[in-house]
Amino acid sequence: MIQKKKRLASAFMAVLAFVLAILIGCQSGDKPNPNTSNVIESNSTGTSDKLIANIPDDVDMKGQTFTVMSASWYGYDPLSVVDIFPESDSEEAWESKAYFRAIKVQEQLKCNIVHNEAASLDDFIARLQQDSVVEKVNDVVMIRGTHLLTAIMADYLTDLGDLEYADYSAPWWGEKSNDQMKISGKLYAAYGDVSLNSLMAAQITIYNKEMMQDLKLGSMYEIVKSGAWTVDKMFDMAKSATNDVDMSGDVTLGDRVGATYFADGFVPLLNCAGVQTVSLDNDGMPRMSANDEKMITRIQKITEMMNDTRYIAEVLRQKPDLNGRWSDGEVLFHLTATHQSNSIRDCEIDVGIAPLPKYSENEEYAGSVQSNYVSFVAVPSSNTDFKNTGIFLELMAYLGYTDVRPEFYERMLLRKTARDDESAELLDMIYTGMVFDLGAIYGFGDVSGALWNLVAYPAEQAGVVSTLAGIESQVAESINAFIQKIKSGN
Repeated sequence: MIQKKKRLASAFMAVLAFVLAILIGCQSGDKPNPNTSNVIESNSTGTSDKLIANIPDDVDMKGQTFTVMSASWYGYDPLSVVDIFPESDSEEAWESKAYFRAIKVQEQLKCNIVHNEAASLDDFIARLQQDSVVEKVNDVVMIRGTHLLTAIMADYLTDLGDLEYADYSAPWWGEKSNDQMKISGKLYAAYGDVSLNSLMAAQITIYNKEMMQDLKLGSMYEIVKSGAWTVDKMFDMAKSATNDVDMSGDVTLGDRVGATYFADGFVPLLNCAGVQTVSLDNDGMPRMSANDEKMITRIQKITEMMNDTRYIAEVLRQKPDLNGRWSDGEVLFHLTATHQSNSIRDCEIDVGIAPLPKYSENEEYAGSVQSNYVSFVAVPSSNTDFKNTGIFLELMAYLGYTDVRPEFYERMLLRKTARDDESAELLDMIYTGMVFDLGAIYGFGDVSGALWNLVAYPAEQAGVVSTLAGIESQVAESINAFIQKIKSGN
């Protein structure tokens, strides 16, 4: 376990003077909490409107410590939570902003912040259990989707609706995203700017600009903006770009490849094409939806496309020789996530960023995250200080939105990764439309894993219909147990 503990040492930098256009939001129409005043304000670029966090004036928490626990993702540094309280004023501008945010929060609330990182995912859930049954250590946790079902079923988490002052309709929480996370009106884990770790999990399409120009495939920017960027369009362009140099009948090393991807991104690809494996019914309860006729049709079509090795390759398990060939200029499209930003900015070829394709032209684009490794904000059930914890999280999320997010977005992604204004605008589309699939987040009956296997190990699968039929009962059983748990209120 790595422990970081810092106290106020110097004055805080001035609040960042602008917020990107995609981040501009209006104050929620909900009535503010009583006994609050607009103690924090930030001007938005291009508008006289102000984004305001409603928290009590003159808060004095008398040195109360807030311990926030996270877990690394199998030791993969780009997905580690590093912005709760970084070690110091980092050379990375957005981490520097996170450092000064923590100092600002400590000064504003007269509190202390400690960031603990569990040694592993198993260690994380063990420590959460200790909080519940032994002694409270952690006040807040950044919980991965993989842990949510276990934690809720074991009564390790509290309903975030109990927190005072936390306004989940505010733009620093993401109202649409958190509406998707509510189960029977209860919010056990929230998507918000307490940490920007979730932005590293946003799924994107990297496209080879030089190849598109050479093959006269048009402007990716115009294709997306016109609404024509669909799974059919992606497949047709991949076919056009592929050159089977060795005449082997499928893409191999040395060929020009239409598209590459990781099986881990298959469910987000389905999500962006309008597929939800588990959805909420009219009562706000989860139900399996992947086996609906409409969903099956879409899953079958996309599975066939992504398994067509004449033009497309899964490069982690099926064709590892082609892994990374996109950065050498041999691939038209590579479907991945923003945590590969270092690879994008280090490659020598000219690439751009676009969202994942939608299913049909008359539908909307959806930015998507791979839900099982996203970090959500949660509060252990052992923490009953709903007032101060709510104030702490609201201020952390607010300053994450106004101070840290613009720097993260502008410096790390736009200037270093997207490389151009057109890609920056397309990246806007990704970050303003996050979609969460409850099947992937909660892992009900492993429906997400069953679909993932269709492209990870296609030769071993029986087909979409048979696969879904084979897991239908176990998904229903898992969901029913969860519903009974929620209804019992225990």
